Amino acid sequence: MAPDEPTVGGDGKRHRALMENESLEIGRQLERAQVMFMEGVVDLNTLKVRTAPLEARRQELNALLSEAAPQTVQLHPGVAEAYQRLAEDLQQALEGDTGEDLRTELRKLIERVDFMPLEGLGKFDCGVTVAWPSCWAWAARRKQKTPRPGAMGFL
Repeated sequence: MAPDEPTVGGDGKRHRALMENESLEIGRQLERAQVMFMEGVVDLNTLKVRTAPLEARRQELNALLSEAAPQTVQLHPGVAEAYQRLAEDLQQALEGDTGEDLRTELRKLIERVDFMPLEGLGKFDCGVTVAWPSCWAWAARRKQKTPRPGAMGFL
């Protein structure tokens, strides 16, 4: 690969976009070459000579793009601490005097529970789908009912 060709690394998003754009341009060039062949402008041998390097480069780009690391989502640095405090607040609320009311409210937030059988007797996986808009509305109601200094605002 030539030094001026884009590679994955460094500024990954920019390089990936350059490779994707180059792949699209190669696709357009291949399409034009096929049209020229169908219109009789070039013969089959000329078509093969023109398209071979383009096809090779497109395969190289596709390999590089498939090897490239998927884009990751960056979380706010304080998100782990916030979720830890949220879990602690939830545990305290569930164990408190209003635990049953809270459990009833939490059940309303569950949209769907999926059980997926796994190999082996009695083994399964479970997935819970939560209605997020309901969660945010519920959190706002809880904040109004039980404001505490230093609380996350969710419980």
